[in-house]
Amino acid sequence: MKNIAAILFLLLAGLSAAVSITVTGPLLKTDLAKYDPYPAESGKFLTLWITAQNIGGNVAENVEFTLKPEYPLRLINEENKSYSSIRAGNDVLLEYRFIVDEDAPDGLANMDFRYSINGGGVFVKKFNITVEKQKNQSDLRALFVETDPIASPGSKTSLSIDVANAASGTAYYVIARAETPAGKITRDKIYIGNLEPDDFDSVDFDIELGNVAPGTYPVNIIFEYKDKDDNVHAANDTVYMKVVSADELKPAGDGGSSLFLYAMYLTIAGTLIKFVVLPLRRRKK
Repeated sequence: MKNIAAILFLLLAGLSAAVSITVTGPLLKTDLAKYDPYPAESGKFLTLWITAQNIGGNVAENVEFTLKPEYPLRLINEENKSYSSIRAGNDVLLEYRFIVDEDAPDGLANMDFRYSINGGGVFVKKFNITVEKQKNQSDLRALFVETDPIASPGSKTSLSIDVANAASGTAYYVIARAETPAGKITRDKIYIGNLEPDDFDSVDFDIELGNVAPGTYPVNIIFEYKDKDDNVHAANDTVYMKVVSADELKPAGDGGSSLFLYAMYLTIAGTLIKFVVLPLRRRKK
């Protein structure tokens, strides 16, 4: 029994010593804090942050960090980072930037994060992130320009709009279609072509307005286009067309304009009399 008690005592003493070493020595806890964008997209840049916290009891000195990513990730800054010391209870934030390969498949991308303290053994932790293929979606917007002539009940007008692609993917074989409750669009579907990112084009729709009340009417613009993988997409936007009454089309101050014209004619006539007619009469005398 004495031997068993002695063995138990030695085991407990050994465990206590191990716990003491673990608590008092430097020890790093590493975590993947976040990455942006989430999920990562093929062909784009990616920024990733890793935290390393010293949860031990002593200062961690001469700490070396190394990040080793796998395909489809490629580091564009240094893979090695070092710190002369990380105090107990403190942490550091490590930032890494990548480019994701254009042909990256959907799924997980892996990396090994390695660190050592004061030239000792190397600890390895594995992280992974989610990668998705770039969707190449486009964002087509319709921007109102003008109606020419100004729209009025029962008239015909041409509605001009600018179509802009506000996204990072090219929209191929764009077709624009329009509809409005204010009247009939005589050619409601127009082929625009390809719109690259931040590109725009103009399109005109001829409208025969009905006998509608003056006011503001929506014109719904529907887009059909394809992406680089030949997938068909649809999008829509709305512009607003102002319809004015016949009275509003008349120039303001119409009577005043007529008086002005009469005054102008009289001025011209007076000038002709003074500088042309009268000199001729003097010569005849």
